[in-house]
Amino acid sequence: MTIPFTVTLVVTERDEGNFLMTSLLPKIQAELNRIERSYSAFLPTSLVCRYQMGEKDILIDPEFQSIYATVHQAYYQTDHLFDPYYKGVYDPTGYVKGWAVEKIFREILLPLFQKQTVQALCLNGGGDMQLATKDSSDFSWRIGIEHPDNVSQICARLNIKTGAVATSGYSKRGKHIQALENSNIKQVTIIGQGLGLADIYATAGLVANQEKLHYLITKHQLTGLYVTDQGIHYFEQGEIH
Repeated sequence: MTIPFTVTLVVTERDEGNFLMTSLLPKIQAELNRIERSYSAFLPTSLVCRYQMGEKDILIDPEFQSIYATVHQAYYQTDHLFDPYYKGVYDPTGYVKGWAVEKIFREILLPLFQKQTVQALCLNGGGDMQLATKDSSDFSWRIGIEHPDNVSQICARLNIKTGAVATSGYSKRGKHIQALENSNIKQVTIIGQGLGLADIYATAGLVANQEKLHYLITKHQLTGLYVTDQGIHYFEQGEIH
């Protein structure tokens, strides 16, 4: 994955925090490398590329099968806006990054809450993040959302203890998504519980026009914001403000 990944720990003892980070990073890197080998759309030996080439028995693999089922379900849940075949061949990339961050967070980071000194955790993959804070802690994550017209400016500030934040837009990767012809949406941010699903809806929202995005927001009770030339539009639990 050609994106940066950042791990943040909030601890009450710096030395233990440094020790934990030293032991965590190799585990996270190893899992990211494994996921890259399996699900890259660019490595000819990956499961995805082999499936594209006709090796259908790869569907027997439980993890591959789970991802395959999720992205196909998302295709129907988003009224075809999230399309794992948008390139003409099966490509779950739009889901795998968020899924990978959420998976690593839950399997490698969350167990650290067993330690009294660990108060909060965050794993950020290219600006999309999964984060959590202990119920007993008053710490809260403060997250700035970059403006799509000027990434040096913040268009919204979020205050979240536990959850996931996914943003899809054109400011970093250009027009990497084929949006509907009459869409004027520049960026969509979804706030949810899990990053995999939040990433799906952020991607679908960027493909949509405002009418279809409003339909998705209402249907799936989404929370977040989107940006157009007319300004910043907020929505919470399906209600558009």
